[in-house]
Amino acid sequence: MSLLIRNTANIRNLYNSLKKISLAVYATKLPQYNPVDLGSITSYRRYSIRSSILPSPPRSLPRSVQYLSTQTSRVENTRKIPFPLADIGEGITEVEILKWFVKDGQQVKQFDKICEVQSDKATVEITSRFDGIVRDIQYKQGDIAKVGKPLCFIESIGEDTAANTDAEVAAMSTQADRKEEHEEIPPVSREHEKVLTTPAVRRIAREHKIDLTKVKGSGNHGRVLKEDILAYIEAQQSPLEEQVKPSVSLDSNIEPIRGLRRAMTKTMTASLAVPQLTLGEEVVMDRLIHIRNGLKSTAEKLGVRLTYMPFFIKATSYCLSHFPILNSSVDQSCENIIYHRHHNISIAMDTPMGLTVPNIKHVEEKSVLEVAKDLQVLMDMAESGRLGEEQLKDGTFSLSNVGVISGTYTAPVVFVPQVAIGAFGRTRRVPVVNAHGHVETAHIINVSWSADHRIIDGATIARFSKMWKSCVEEPEQLLLHLK
Repeated sequence: MSLLIRNTANIRNLYNSLKKISLAVYATKLPQYNPVDLGSITSYRRYSIRSSILPSPPRSLPRSVQYLSTQTSRVENTRKIPFPLADIGEGITEVEILKWFVKDGQQVKQFDKICEVQSDKATVEITSRFDGIVRDIQYKQGDIAKVGKPLCFIESIGEDTAANTDAEVAAMSTQADRKEEHEEIPPVSREHEKVLTTPAVRRIAREHKIDLTKVKGSGNHGRVLKEDILAYIEAQQSPLEEQVKPSVSLDSNIEPIRGLRRAMTKTMTASLAVPQLTLGEEVVMDRLIHIRNGLKSTAEKLGVRLTYMPFFIKATSYCLSHFPILNSSVDQSCENIIYHRHHNISIAMDTPMGLTVPNIKHVEEKSVLEVAKDLQVLMDMAESGRLGEEQLKDGTFSLSNVGVISGTYTAPVVFVPQVAIGAFGRTRRVPVVNAHGHVETAHIINVSWSADHRIIDGATIARFSKMWKSCVEEPEQLLLHLK
């Protein structure tokens, strides 16, 4: 009898447990629920419990629950994704924001234009990589944006898009970090490693030879922030350094250096760090003027404006074939000379936005007329601000025709990493003494050549100049060798 009572109690406990399990399964299966058949469970004797006596959950959810489930799923799939500035190549680390094509809250589709940016080398339009809504624009027009940092955020729907974008952002961040890590910075003592801070702050400390242990951090757990080290540097400036700062009166107008002027600042600073030599020469233009006047009308019928510059460019290419070291560049350590196969001759151009130096590709393979066509295209693109990276990269030698504006003599600066540059003054009609000792008038142009004196000696640039002078003064001879 006692055994029967004990078994009955066990069955009752088992029933209560199964009832709780059934309710738990019902609760955890929302919103997609499949009825669970518990079957029958038999005791050690002949007592059993049927599943039919347990509460059976409904096969469909109430409308309110279904609606809530659908809305919750949609919210979970909506994500605000960073839209970073991608690496646009050529070693560019920052760009200026020229224009925004979108506003906060605006819906965009894949390949829609987001903004226009300008680097040291070109103007580029940035397009969206996926559909979504623009959120939290990070920069204003005129601000400087860093490669790998978000330009804005885009609210996107869909797990696949979010996953792919997360991978892209992670890859860009990794690339930016690697660039920062590979910069040549003097080593720092191990004491710095004990300080909590970021790689960017450590780089500033190395550049300014600052012991980070002496900088008081204002971040969590004493972390040294960028603001902390900049304040430390400012506090360490000597009274002499304070005196040499330019004074700014209330009437002064401060203009940030942006766009092509910013690029020129960086390029010329790097160029003047290279030792250079300059050679000048006078060239008689009379015979070239005669030939050009005879060909001008023919070129105009073909829609080409024929100036003297295409002849100068072609003469330069011919001379570079005989002096290939002038069509080279030097590696960063100045241990190797890189000889370039093609003559991609860069032309300095004055544009409404500043100095720019696009290049004509493969001049050695082109006729004077083809060079004139390419030059005209580049000038039109420069005037309208449409020059891109393709027109600006891979130049091997530079020419500057400053004489079209004004000036007789000039000392051009080598456009690194190139090793030589030529510049032309304005053409003048002056009295000269001919071979027979008689005075006559002639059209003279002054040409100046500058070269990287680390690998180019004076004799080489002088021989190059002599050959170029011969090509221009006797252009008929040059025609025999043109391809």
